[in-house]
Amino acid sequence: DIDAVKKAAKAEFADELAGVSAAKLDVTVCDGGKALRAGKAVAELEVGKDEDDPLLIHAPKPVTLTVYTRTGKDRKVVHNSTITFATNQKFEMFVATRDIWHIKRAKGRADERLSAITSLAEAVSASQQDGTFLLLDNPADELREDLSVLKGGEKNRATGLEQQTTKALASDHTLQHKHGKLSLVNGGESVEFKVAGISDIAFEVDGLVRNSKELLLNSVKWTPKDEDVRQLCDTAVRLCRVLKNPSDYETVPESALAELDGLTDVVPVLSGFSFAPSVKLVAKSKNVTCAHTDGNGYAADQ
Repeated sequence: DIDAVKKAAKAEFADELAGVSAAKLDVTVCDGGKALRAGKAVAELEVGKDEDDPLLIHAPKPVTLTVYTRTGKDRKVVHNSTITFATNQKFEMFVATRDIWHIKRAKGRADERLSAITSLAEAVSASQQDGTFLLLDNPADELREDLSVLKGGEKNRATGLEQQTTKALASDHTLQHKHGKLSLVNGGESVEFKVAGISDIAFEVDGLVRNSKELLLNSVKWTPKDEDVRQLCDTAVRLCRVLKNPSDYETVPESALAELDGLTDVVPVLSGFSFAPSVKLVAKSKNVTCAHTDGNGYAADQ
């Protein structure tokens, strides 16, 4: 039937249709024709019997959005550019590492931030509203703010780049293919670990992602160095001890410890913007996965 045709097309063109489910495909007998219902038997059709008279399979059309960014010392210089998304999943991966805001223009006063855009449908709807525009936050600006916080002596909480990259890892196709379905621990925020009964912090992690048996440990650096790889491996060893003897430890927040129940292995992941080839070699030798920006978001190395 037509449903089987859709599934076969999805399997045959998996790369081209990445992020598009078989159910989202339409099958027609000609260009502009009405989509055939899923249960329709191919044998009942006059076409689709051979290569000279094929059925046509249509995927959702890509969507191009115009977004604005602010640059300069005071972020008052505005530039516009276009970004094309083939699927909603591609869009969600994009906003996992940055924010797109629906902004209302205001004469004589500051623009009004209406809402955060979380889906492609929301973005299309917002872009069609008069007197408004889509604003893309610059992740580099957020990173500078994070670094300022660190220099001020405050705790390195996962409120910027750390949380963004951790969320991106949970939806990364490469990691999902290798590790299966992934979910965030503590909502993607940082977790502090303490030895039970001792108030001092033993160690802190930038972000955690889990499947049924493994715990992906995310460490975030602007420009990772060899030493960062070694420190990440040390933290992974300490985290393994927590998994083996959870009753010996406490977490902040307290609920995070229960989310680690049943996990046995730790997978170290080093996230950053710029990796030197030598750092990647060191990471590979120690079985550390590297995740970095690819121009559209964050992606793990194959």
